[in-house]
Amino acid sequence: MNSPLFIVGLPRSGSTLLSKIINASPDILCVNDLYYLQSVLSLQAAKGKLERNTAVRLIDLILHVISLRSLAGDSFIGQISIAGPQIECIRNKITNQHLKLRFDWAALLDATLTEVALQSGKKRWADKTPQNFLHIKRLHRAFPAAKLIFIFRDPRHVLASYKYADAEGHDKRRYHPVIYSLYWRTAVRRYLSVLKEIKGIRMIRYEDIIKNPGSVIDRINAFLETSIENPDLENIGSNTSFKSGMRKNLTETENWICQKICFQEMSILGYKPQPANWRLACLPGLSFLTFRFFLFQIRRVLFQRDGRKRILALLGSALRYKNLQ
Repeated sequence: MNSPLFIVGLPRSGSTLLSKIINASPDILCVNDLYYLQSVLSLQAAKGKLERNTAVRLIDLILHVISLRSLAGDSFIGQISIAGPQIECIRNKITNQHLKLRFDWAALLDATLTEVALQSGKKRWADKTPQNFLHIKRLHRAFPAAKLIFIFRDPRHVLASYKYADAEGHDKRRYHPVIYSLYWRTAVRRYLSVLKEIKGIRMIRYEDIIKNPGSVIDRINAFLETSIENPDLENIGSNTSFKSGMRKNLTETENWICQKICFQEMSILGYKPQPANWRLACLPGLSFLTFRFFLFQIRRVLFQRDGRKRILALLGSALRYKNLQ
């Protein structure tokens, strides 16, 4: 197997910007939001060799994402350019390889993305699926030589991005300050818990990319043994949640909630707290957010199998990482 790269963290933390930077490498192809492992788990295909029908479904899933990225009108989101005939050629080649070799889920991912990378003129691949931080140990067991990059952003800005998301593909009903503060804290604790046992892991803060991109690029180049040039951030594009207007901030109560929950982890990552207090005037707005959030999640649990599995996985992870390890 190759030595792939996995970019993980929380959505709305700058991971798409990081993937854009990685794709400027002469030898690494990074695929955005593949969610392959989530599909593997949904199909209960994480153990042993894959049956032919399951393998074909997973190959089609990977290549469907590749096709969507290739056809995306926004190069910041797309970042890949592979024609339809190339995708069909890859599908036939990997399907035939599976018939001979009987891949497991990891070997199938490696074979397919290696071929996609080669068709793109690259020789290595990277998977940017933020929520894969929930499966770090599984990924490490399957790809022991893989490199891992955790990307983090100030949790108050992450929450604001979720709250006011108005870009395509985002749903404001997902937002709640308590839930996403816990989500951010879980990601940091997961990172801290694997530092000693996984050597090929690094942490990057979104704010450092913005303030000092040259230094961050130097660190990435040394870590990945590649040669990415310093990017022009003003012209590289963006995936902001605030496409329709100026950036908005959290209420003082939301800031207070976030800092109460994340204080210790914010300090570890170098994020300074701001003066904030609980305000009774914010209670009606918080009550509305709470009602909307739980109604949305109840519908996901009842009517969406994939949504139900993701919610249960996150709850289980949060319970396992109650304390810093």
